[in-house]
Amino acid sequence: MHARTFAAALAIVVISLVSGSAQVRQTTVRIKAPDGLPLAASLFQADARGPGVLLLSQCRLDRHSWDRVANALAASGIYVLTFDYRGFGESGGHLPPPPFAPELGTDRKFGPTISADWIGNRDVEAAYDYLRSRPGVDERRIVVGGPNCGATFAADLASHHPEIRGLFMISGRISAGAAAHIASTSWLPVFGAAERDAMPVAFESIASAIATSRNRNSEMVFYPGKAHGLQMLTDIPALQRVVENWVEQILMTAGVR
Repeated sequence: MHARTFAAALAIVVISLVSGSAQVRQTTVRIKAPDGLPLAASLFQADARGPGVLLLSQCRLDRHSWDRVANALAASGIYVLTFDYRGFGESGGHLPPPPFAPELGTDRKFGPTISADWIGNRDVEAAYDYLRSRPGVDERRIVVGGPNCGATFAADLASHHPEIRGLFMISGRISAGAAAHIASTSWLPVFGAAERDAMPVAFESIASAIATSRNRNSEMVFYPGKAHGLQMLTDIPALQRVVENWVEQILMTAGVR
């Protein structure tokens, strides 16, 4: 694992999976949650078989907050799925508070581990299963990621699915269980981006977890401003391409364990 400042991050080499001129199709779909609730989702796909990315939303934002990134990734030959959490966007229902599993350790940089049986985690599982079951999606090459609470969801999902090939997190506090998974799995590449000032606990959580990663493709980008979550991609447009480049590189080089 290595860390770098944002200035250094801008020098990252652009790597594309296929031609950036691939035609992207966006389809509105409904994903059936474990309790039968339909969750509104968008599937972005190109013309050929390819890897997949599940983009998890920031809390209080809907799936369309990812449209710009999703279109860019899909234009590189990646299938991308975004969806609205229950009670947000076009999904009905209500997201109840999560129950917590027994905590691992006492490091306050990480949040309590949320039970895998919580309906929020099970909705994310349903979205992941939907993406990997789509015709054309190479289920051996899937990356998950998100900002804020989306980072928490993504890290927990990766800890429950060892076949996931990459994890990225943008300024979010992750659970102790997810942090333990990152530290114990040398084959999982992890990318993190966070500001130093706006929400120190989110910065410390991601940075501390990635510092334990033993994968050579794991890295942390530090940003000195006060943006948080997905707002970072708006305030620093070049950061969007940094995230996209990392995802594309991981998916292009991902193998089967």
